[in-house]
Amino acid sequence: MAEHRCPPGSAIGVNTNADGMLTILEASTPPLYRGGTYSEMYLPGGNHSLFAWMDAQGTGARHTSQVVEVSVARAALTGTAEVESIEYGVKPVVNVALKKAADVEAVQYPAGTIAVSLGGQTASGTLEDGKVELAVDALLPVGDPAAAPVLTFKPDDDNYGADTAAISVGTFAVAKAATEMEYLGIADSGNGKAGIQVRVTRQNNENLASGVAMPAGGVTLSSGAEMLGTAKLDADGYATIEASVEAVDGKALTVVFAEDERYLACSAEVPTLSKPIESMELSANSTPTDGKTLYGQDIELAVTDSFAKAANITAAVAAL
Repeated sequence: MAEHRCPPGSAIGVNTNADGMLTILEASTPPLYRGGTYSEMYLPGGNHSLFAWMDAQGTGARHTSQVVEVSVARAALTGTAEVESIEYGVKPVVNVALKKAADVEAVQYPAGTIAVSLGGQTASGTLEDGKVELAVDALLPVGDPAAAPVLTFKPDDDNYGADTAAISVGTFAVAKAATEMEYLGIADSGNGKAGIQVRVTRQNNENLASGVAMPAGGVTLSSGAEMLGTAKLDADGYATIEASVEAVDGKALTVVFAEDERYLACSAEVPTLSKPIESMELSANSTPTDGKTLYGQDIELAVTDSFAKAANITAAVAAL
């Protein structure tokens, strides 16, 4: 018997010379096709024994051809594996799209399991119409381009090979992540100093990889071009900047986080500072008549804060 080797999508032509019914069969399987004239067929991968038979009209005679042995080799995998550029800390998502061996309806897409390895981590999934989207729990360093993903394929059938070398793998970049700063308030640090409290965090907290580090480094308190104090962020992104009361009194203040190797810079405005409520002092003064404060007279209330600034409040109160 002659052996024919051809990938899925190759054509096998068989014709009848009469009006009888022609059927192309694979041994011990249902008919693959039935019709008056057959021009091509697409066989799955593997070894096949094919023969033709025909019932001649009017005579009932059946004519059967010789058996033809056909071996269909696995087709090579082709397609793309693309990763969108990401910021530090986000899981890379690999979009795999494999092509058919031939662009006809009868030819199937590659079927099986694709695994993607990246940054020492692996994710796998089942192809559907040749496609799968895989998020890899890999914490990748900032850089352009990042390391390319490595693909492995386990086929479900004999149609396609496991070699992924012909799949086009795209490059991508890992950028520094955006940050934001929250002003938390002020604390009395004693010795004539105020403690400006802030926290720096990343903006995007969705689809994060395991082990993501918080922003690190220092924050700076300034008024215009004048630097008034610095502090280091702790492991959770908190910092308290100590500055003298006299230096910050009545000034427009800004706290700035300078970018580090993973995160971009951010800043926050500090509102006008005021003394904590528990250390306020209150005094009341009036202009008495004959040594008495009379009903209807103004009483001046003075509130003194921790920065020795008095706020005067005038109110009409009833004298008892």
